[in-house]
Amino acid sequence: MNEPIKPSKKKAWTWFSIYIRLRDSDEKGFAPCFTCGKTHYYKEMHAGHFLQGRHVVLLFNEYGVHSQCYRCNIELYGNQIKYYIHMIQLYGQSMVNKLMKLDELTVSLDAKDYDVLAEKYKDLVNKLLKIKNL
Repeated sequence: MNEPIKPSKKKAWTWFSIYIRLRDSDEKGFAPCFTCGKTHYYKEMHAGHFLQGRHVVLLFNEYGVHSQCYRCNIELYGNQIKYYIHMIQLYGQSMVNKLMKLDELTVSLDAKDYDVLAEKYKDLVNKLLKIKNL
């Protein structure tokens, strides 16, 4: 019998989200919002997606997820125009095109796949916490 996916997916997302916010933070744990630039402590930030819809193929894509403040991610629904502009500036049009193509794919993961992702990002979080001495 297959394990329920929801708890494993939630755990993977939790660790991935922390990883993104830590990755984007400075040595003191402060991260600028990808879209508006306002800086907050990483625990107060969100991991906001370039492309909405949260399809599995992009949900855990490190190129398409960055630290965002609550206002940009929630109140401004991702602040998509500024997000797009910053994506072009940071990665170039070819990466943006690649992410948009990926968004057309359908990918399925099972609980074990999510468990592997959770462990990967948990390890990365712990490494970043040590490196940044947080």
